[in-house]
Amino acid sequence: MLGLPTESAQEMKQVHYKHEMRKVVHESNIQAVSLDNVQQLDDPDIAEILKTLQYPVVVKPCRGMTSKGVKKVTDEASMRQAVHMLHEDKGISTEYGILIETYVDGPEFDANFVLWEGQVLFLEITDNFPCLADASSATLADNFAETVQISNTILPPNEVEMIRSSVLRSLLKLGLKSGVFHCEGRIMNSSMRYKDVHGNGVDLVASSAATAGQKPEVFLIEINVRPPGTGGTWATLLTYGVDLGALQFLRALNDRTRFEALSAPFAYSSSNPGDGGGAQWWTAHCMIPIHCDKIRVPENFFEKLYGALPEIVPHVTRAEMYATPGTVVSTTAGIGWIAYMLLGTRISRAHALHMYQHVAETSKKVLNASSYDSGYES
Repeated sequence: MLGLPTESAQEMKQVHYKHEMRKVVHESNIQAVSLDNVQQLDDPDIAEILKTLQYPVVVKPCRGMTSKGVKKVTDEASMRQAVHMLHEDKGISTEYGILIETYVDGPEFDANFVLWEGQVLFLEITDNFPCLADASSATLADNFAETVQISNTILPPNEVEMIRSSVLRSLLKLGLKSGVFHCEGRIMNSSMRYKDVHGNGVDLVASSAATAGQKPEVFLIEINVRPPGTGGTWATLLTYGVDLGALQFLRALNDRTRFEALSAPFAYSSSNPGDGGGAQWWTAHCMIPIHCDKIRVPENFFEKLYGALPEIVPHVTRAEMYATPGTVVSTTAGIGWIAYMLLGTRISRAHALHMYQHVAETSKKVLNASSYDSGYES
């Protein structure tokens, strides 16, 4: 309408709907089956295809958001149950179908690409830590809600380069050449895995279980033709000095000169705290979830949190509420958040994770106390 440059409707459709993206970006070792509706579970032709599935697999809406309704299942019975749960959940739309695909057990990453005419001007890769559904003992009650992301990644250089080249090929294959793209994926056969580190929570460590002869590969979960959410956009700006939101506007205005100039990160080297890439410190993007139903959101949530954890205050670079103070909130499809908090430190990556652990534990106590005082027991 305004005559500004943008991606075509077909390109946006291919990216927006996960089953459409799979048709274009298809990994040979990934099984993917899309259902138009729950009744197709009993379609003879579809049933034959479903018999070939190798478990575990993931069941998800073809058009989703914030991992709502996404389930990991380990056999046909739980797969069918998960499909029916998606169909029956009023908080999730299955209007565009349901996707069943291979579950990839490997480190998850977020990758923020800044492109102009297919050239990578800036790339940030963050380590997206495991969630409840990643556990080997996970059930249908467990979800893929995000917990914490750490930037910059500590994946080895060869796997970082693999993310760069593989995801870039997929972006170009989908016709996406200029703009800001928030991508999510996992590394199959990674040389690293998450493990408890001296009782201080999990982090990526070298994996002794890496399969000999199997090279790491990138599995692309999704592409968003936009910057990350509010917290992620602020995290990139405060860590690298790159404003992904501003770049999105400049792309819409076709202002190449300013777009390229503002894509340059800080000049901090890999010897600086932050693990390189221009990062001025390690950043922990902490999600504070709605951990149970009927939580009363306190009027002064952050003040109470800071009072209990005064040592984190100098490291808080930004904190924002998602839930409205004074309201009583519950999850939607098992997922929801109270707030997010960004923590920056030049001490160590371990320090960032240590602070996150305290924030996660203390937030529950603050929220439970508020709910109890108001008559809403958790």
